[in-house]
Amino acid sequence: MLNKKPISVILNWGQSNADGADGHGSDWVDDGSEGEILHRWSSGDPNLGSTGRSSFSALGPKGSGNTGFTPVLLPARSINADAAVNEKIAVIEAALGSTSISDRRPNNWLPDNGLYRVRILDFVRQSLRQLEDLGYAPRIDRMLCFQGESDAQPVYEDMWNDNFQKLIGRIKREFECPHMAIVICKTYSTVNDNTVVNQQQELAAATLPRCATIETSDVSREDIGDVHLDAVGMGQIAPRIVAAFNALK
Repeated sequence: MLNKKPISVILNWGQSNADGADGHGSDWVDDGSEGEILHRWSSGDPNLGSTGRSSFSALGPKGSGNTGFTPVLLPARSINADAAVNEKIAVIEAALGSTSISDRRPNNWLPDNGLYRVRILDFVRQSLRQLEDLGYAPRIDRMLCFQGESDAQPVYEDMWNDNFQKLIGRIKREFECPHMAIVICKTYSTVNDNTVVNQQQELAAATLPRCATIETSDVSREDIGDVHLDAVGMGQIAPRIVAAFNALK
């Protein structure tokens, strides 16, 4: 990567909140910095009819509809504005609602043989190559996680930490990012009991290096069951995400 410019990559991964369900594009406010941040996303399996961007473009809403923008975008703006970072920022999003890291069905995130895990890692790999082709030397520095709603049931919930740690280990090895900082947005809904999954998420944060959780139970949400963050809720958790990443430096 001789003579390539460094670029700091943020991965955004998980279920429907990572995908920005109920983050209406019409609520997005452009602050003028978006052209400074590169953005590529996939909503669904990139090999099985997903939607997404085939290449990087300026950060911003995915459209004007229901899944218009995602919770990582506001923190990315703040990180980009931090003079101490002094590097260009790229966001790679890989999200699909209703997925699990514990369910044994093959189209999930299982760290050993999960079909979605395999194909999303391919998407990240392709995205990193695109950044190289654009003249950058990408480095994955941060990962934001919204994963757990589908695991918040007795048959799966006590598997969360073990499977998450295996998945993170795979990502760190494959993309040579052993020092990647990880922020887990704790699972919340009024449909399931989140207690065990939250305990598993806290255990992951306590045992993985450079990993933290943030609370999400007190922020604004829109849908039935209070699962999805709305634009107000995304604004509420953005400073928590930035503070958590800063504390992991």
